[in-house]
Amino acid sequence: SGTGVGGLVATAVGYSPLFPVFNPDGTYADSVNVWGFGQTNQINPVAMAMLTKDKVKNMRLLANTYAEYHFFEGLSYRLSLAADINNFRRDFYRPSNLPTQGLVGPSVATGTSSTSQFTNWLIENTINYSKTFGRHKVDFVAGYSAQKEVQERNTLTATNFPTNAVTTLNAGQIQSGNSNLQEWSLVSYLARAQYNLDRKYLISASVRRDGSSRFGKNNKWAIFPSLSGAWIVSNEKFFEPLKFISNFKIRASYGLTGNFQIPNYGSVAQLSNANSNYILGNQSLVNGISVTTPENPNLSWENTASTDAGIELGFFDNALNFTFDIYRANTTDLLLNLPVAGASGFNTYLQNIGAMTNNGIELGISYNKRWGNWSLEGNANYTTNRNEVTKLGPSGASIVQTGGTGNTFYITQIGEPISSYFVYNKIGIYKDAEDLAKSAKTTNLTKVGDFKFQDVNNDGKIDANDRTIVGNYLPDFTYGFSNTIRYKGIDFNIAIQGSQGAEVMALAKRHLANVEGNFNGITKILDYYKSPSEPGNGQINRANRLATGGNGIHVKLAR
Repeated sequence: SGTGVGGLVATAVGYSPLFPVFNPDGTYADSVNVWGFGQTNQINPVAMAMLTKDKVKNMRLLANTYAEYHFFEGLSYRLSLAADINNFRRDFYRPSNLPTQGLVGPSVATGTSSTSQFTNWLIENTINYSKTFGRHKVDFVAGYSAQKEVQERNTLTATNFPTNAVTTLNAGQIQSGNSNLQEWSLVSYLARAQYNLDRKYLISASVRRDGSSRFGKNNKWAIFPSLSGAWIVSNEKFFEPLKFISNFKIRASYGLTGNFQIPNYGSVAQLSNANSNYILGNQSLVNGISVTTPENPNLSWENTASTDAGIELGFFDNALNFTFDIYRANTTDLLLNLPVAGASGFNTYLQNIGAMTNNGIELGISYNKRWGNWSLEGNANYTTNRNEVTKLGPSGASIVQTGGTGNTFYITQIGEPISSYFVYNKIGIYKDAEDLAKSAKTTNLTKVGDFKFQDVNNDGKIDANDRTIVGNYLPDFTYGFSNTIRYKGIDFNIAIQGSQGAEVMALAKRHLANVEGNFNGITKILDYYKSPSEPGNGQINRANRLATGGNGIHVKLAR
């Protein structure tokens, strides 16, 4: 759009505080956008905010209802209907008196109008049966559900508006337009049985059969069973002397679940008219259509087998409660985009390839107590997770993916977390000519003060074979705490959430910590290498310095 690097916030951060916002006559300053004196990739952020028109309208309707009929005691039928309807419209106008990057205004005014309609409906039919006889209680549920979602988007863009006073698209010249229509559906059959013996021994079994429109014609359906059981030890006769323990439950479960969260039409060959125009013989330009994604009729569900074991403890009439779970999830038939040879005409191929595991523990503590007009409620939780890729196709070859910056920095590799950061590992800078001469380098143009990367394969040069894993986006553990104090109609709440151990790819530092550009930067730039006598602290631009610690804590107060 010519509005600078990034959006409004990025433009404001990158804009030098030394330059004025207004000219002496009160107009917005833009003469700083001259090469050699100003910032060619940044425009006046105040002008950008005040002159640009960006109106968004969003209307959403959420509705659900149900009808229930009881045939006789214990047997009933329930029909549930739900709908989510969302209409969105955005009108954007960039006036001619807002300069483009590197140029003084006026510029070519541009207007864009986009709309989207989103409809998701769900229908569920269930038969429920419940019966208690003596110490036994049984519950059965059988049902059918259907869900469908339709998304439609339309966009028009116009330019060359004769005046900024009229910003509707018919005042300009229509330059481009596009539309998009997508839909998906899910059909499910389910059954569940539960048995309770004397309020001590619980068992539950279920099975469901799901069909998704997103998968190949040969594998749209899959079956997912599950089984769970629990023993309420605190209801046993031998446990009666321990009155202060009001609840003690031991439980375990095993089940299969499926994942269908992939792009629509990922299993079919898709067509596009982009870059598909040709001149055939002596004819004029002929519009063409080409296949952009390969067909995969065998694309199927990603399956996860989860095992969980845990205990529940309640004290003093359940005023204080503890939970502990240990879990392991084995995922097979991973849905991944696998890079393919360029000779095929495609870049990637979506398929079921590989397996991974997730395992960890979950801890929870909660309390609830009342004293007259006072009450105190709180809970705390702690969760760990370890992710590891265990299989990748017949060959076990790693899958390298390219990030949005144009640099390859994600890898899925056996023995490592999925989609780990895969970049050059910076180990410092070239401090002097001797250091430069004896160390591996990227090119002959490398100079003293540049990054020094790790020569991973020890071949004396730095190239793509020296990329290595420097971290991943998955935290080692997450935690949370909330507490609510109430007195009559007044309450005070504090909530804390946090995570530890993840790395975040801080891509904003590509610009803010990069002295090659002519825009504002962070103060760490002052510590960069200047000369052998002023080596700084070794912090230069780019590479794995962008993979920074993602530890964080969020505190929320309410009253």
